[in-house]
Amino acid sequence: MNWQNSTLGADCLAAGNVASVVTPLPALYSSGTHDRLVTILILEDDEVQRELLVSQLESVGLNTVSANSIAQAVSLLTESRVEMAIVDVDLPDGSGLDFCEATVDDPRTTNLPIIILSSLTDPFLVRRTRAAGGHFFIGKPYDPNVLLAMIERMLDISL
Repeated sequence: MNWQNSTLGADCLAAGNVASVVTPLPALYSSGTHDRLVTILILEDDEVQRELLVSQLESVGLNTVSANSIAQAVSLLTESRVEMAIVDVDLPDGSGLDFCEATVDDPRTTNLPIIILSSLTDPFLVRRTRAAGGHFFIGKPYDPNVLLAMIERMLDISL
């Protein structure tokens, strides 16, 4: 699917919106080509945003598991083989940055690549994302093509 032609992508491009991106840390996962099922955790409390992300990622062949709270996301990490997470900042039971710190501190998830996707875009938050263990920060509204490119780069896959 060409995300540029999707409704959200077209709206973002028409409005001239550009995602804010933090320079990535060195790649932690290298999975080669997209010849296997890759699972991405989506931690987003807004149901519309969560379902949009699920739909977009699954339309290009990715598997998703989704959560609307940190507690639910942590539970999914123990139940599923998650290779990456896309996380909102404002959540009902804490901050997405808390989730980042928890995954870095847990030996089972310390290398989990994380993209923070948030409508809060001040530079201090971008720096805090890196300090908490997040690899990229994308401001909402975002260009879905940018998100897809980041996923491909972080997981070393081709979609």
